[in-house]
Amino acid sequence: MELEQHGRSNEEFDFTLRIEVENVDDVTTYDIACEYFINLEERFKTHFPHLVPRLKKMRWGIPALHVQGHQDSCTYLFGTAYMDCLVSDLANEILEAKKKYIEKRNHFIGLSLSFRDRVPKWRTMSRTPSKVGKEAISVYKHKSTKVPSQTAIFQKMLNDNQMFAQTTIPKTRVAEFMDEGIKIQDLQRKIRTLISDTNEHDLMARRKEISLRSSKLRVRIDKWRKIQQQLCPMVGDKIAGQAVSAPLVHEEMLYLPSDFPSEVEQRTLHLSNLAKEEIRWREGQAFDALRAIQNVVKTISALRGQKIKNDRQQKQNTRAGDNIAEAIKLRDQHMVSYEAARQSLISLNAVGNFQLLTETDLYTKPVLDKRRVGDSHHTDGALWRHPAMVLVEELQPEASSSNKQEMAAKSSEVRPGHTAYAKQKAAMYRRRAETAQKLIGDIGYSSLLEPNSSLVERVKQERKEEAEFIAKAISVSVA
Repeated sequence: MELEQHGRSNEEFDFTLRIEVENVDDVTTYDIACEYFINLEERFKTHFPHLVPRLKKMRWGIPALHVQGHQDSCTYLFGTAYMDCLVSDLANEILEAKKKYIEKRNHFIGLSLSFRDRVPKWRTMSRTPSKVGKEAISVYKHKSTKVPSQTAIFQKMLNDNQMFAQTTIPKTRVAEFMDEGIKIQDLQRKIRTLISDTNEHDLMARRKEISLRSSKLRVRIDKWRKIQQQLCPMVGDKIAGQAVSAPLVHEEMLYLPSDFPSEVEQRTLHLSNLAKEEIRWREGQAFDALRAIQNVVKTISALRGQKIKNDRQQKQNTRAGDNIAEAIKLRDQHMVSYEAARQSLISLNAVGNFQLLTETDLYTKPVLDKRRVGDSHHTDGALWRHPAMVLVEELQPEASSSNKQEMAAKSSEVRPGHTAYAKQKAAMYRRRAETAQKLIGDIGYSSLLEPNSSLVERVKQERKEEAEFIAKAISVSVA
């Protein structure tokens, strides 16, 4: 902070200084602030009562690295990651923050649109953490009494997965045909997965299961072929030609419109209208797969967290590991289903916004865990985005006062040694000024070097513009 009187009286300067002092945000970090802060106000009331008002304005935090070793409640009450208006002091961090802000703003808008029915309630909730008894209460933290057991988490995943598989559909002739065709392809993929597992672990029970599933699938395909003969009789020759080679049931091609990438061939086989219908069903399949993947990924995260915190003996760890492995296998099946839907849409020339989904795109921060060092540098993967300045204050005085420092150096007595020293210092201050001005320009704040510029007004304006942008983005989409 740099204040200049410019000929004003002491009273005027005192008044200006009082305003500045009142507006100072005194943030103090201490490795054990959580312990030190408990009875701090009472101690000051006893020994330093005149400083109590000043003390009440102070905000206490624990450095980001140290707080990782504290209780979870300390992270929410004293973690600097959860403190309002705590800015960084390095130019490269400001540049990184600018890039990350756009990324996180768009992610926030996407989440607000996906859960628009909950936004009004969320807006009424306080973001300031509090303490009830020994537990920290925060909108960012799940209540410990609400965290389910590992068994409950795993069972919920299985129930939700069953729900995704039993989506109600209109049973018209074409709808029934498309729905059953997609389900048959899904069963074929599951049998292929079982066969792949059997190649690694050849168990008699697994081979019997494959045989039983294949027999049931054969019956479903034969029944489905009768409907296909009525809706698209022109593919009969293709089906007959395939029957000659007698493919295994899980390798049999169904000859849906997406199996014919050429529009000319689709028209020749009279599949153009059915292709339009398949596009709708493939989009539904892709969205269902994405929702199912989200559900399983959250389950895997919760299961891993429970395993680390609660499972100690070999039996517990083995059971937890089996549940996690089963969940990962289910996740991979849904990813294969999504990719199959995407490839079908590509074949139908209607892929739209459905992008290739990789394991990297599944990343999301564990919602049951406290914030960790480096979390702010990572944003949730593409799976979760689809549904639906202290530095300036430090550098500006250096840049604006460089000329005075240079003049002071030059005003040394005219002696050979002093002159050389003055020139050396003048050059140093000039370089510092140029560096400071360049840094301020690089991070996009060159306007703050202009006379009468205000960092506070700049920040207020940026916040206002971004708030209006977010509000407009949400309201337009809702409308």
